[in-house]
Amino acid sequence: MAPRHADRIEVGLHAGQLVTALLPGEVRIPDASAGASPEASPEPDTDGAVCRLRLTVPAALKRTGKEMKFVIEGADENGTPDPSLIRLLVRAHALSRRLAATPGSTLADVGAQEGMGAPYAARLMRLNYLAPDIVVTILNGRQPVGLTASQLISDTRLPLEWSAQRAALGFG
Repeated sequence: MAPRHADRIEVGLHAGQLVTALLPGEVRIPDASAGASPEASPEPDTDGAVCRLRLTVPAALKRTGKEMKFVIEGADENGTPDPSLIRLLVRAHALSRRLAATPGSTLADVGAQEGMGAPYAARLMRLNYLAPDIVVTILNGRQPVGLTASQLISDTRLPLEWSAQRAALGFG
């Protein structure tokens, strides 16, 4: 069994078997003197030929809400939309529409109709003022790894200025 590392992902490949599986027929396996990329380090066999290749990618485990994700440095974010974040944005817009549709109603009244208390409705209402590019990024699943629905709804001091929002939420 391969050793476990907290700071990287390592994959060991047997070059001969890999080449045979990918390219049927006669194929020459490169020797150790051919050089490998910094991420790949050849391990010579007893006869000096390269038989194993170890690929290493720097990575870290990060908690994102209730789950753990591998975060690979320099890679795009996962691209899978977070249903909890999307649900918050949808509820915020529904609350805003309901408030606009019933003139004279208060946030507490509309929140009660939506099944939430006034303090939660007020925090949810703030999400309608997120920068448009932040909303699009969340809908596309490209938000920062650490941004969770819990963090977004509990941040009571989210700035109204869009550039300050980006900085506060980790959008660089």
